[in-house]
Amino acid sequence: MINLQSLSTFNLYPAVDENEINRIEIEIGFKFPKVFRDLLKLTNGFETKEGVIIFGTDVIFERNQTYEVSEYAQGYLAIGYISAIILIGK
Repeated sequence: MINLQSLSTFNLYPAVDENEINRIEIEIGFKFPKVFRDLLKLTNGFETKEGVIIFGTDVIFERNQTYEVSEYAQGYLAIGYISAIILIGK
């Protein structure tokens, strides 16, 4: 788990509700793990000065298409990146 207090600078985004999470899961055809769903209910993604980025519901679909995740990492979904893409499995 990321210790947010140890990060020097981070940007949190407005949380989303269960309806938005369900909508994006249907759109991308992927059920998020509970821990990621819980994170989205606290902050719809975040960025740190150190370069950690967790995607929000507003960009996760587009980023997975851009990175061609379904072609190169079948069964996974990109949820962010540090210096490489962060993937979660189905």
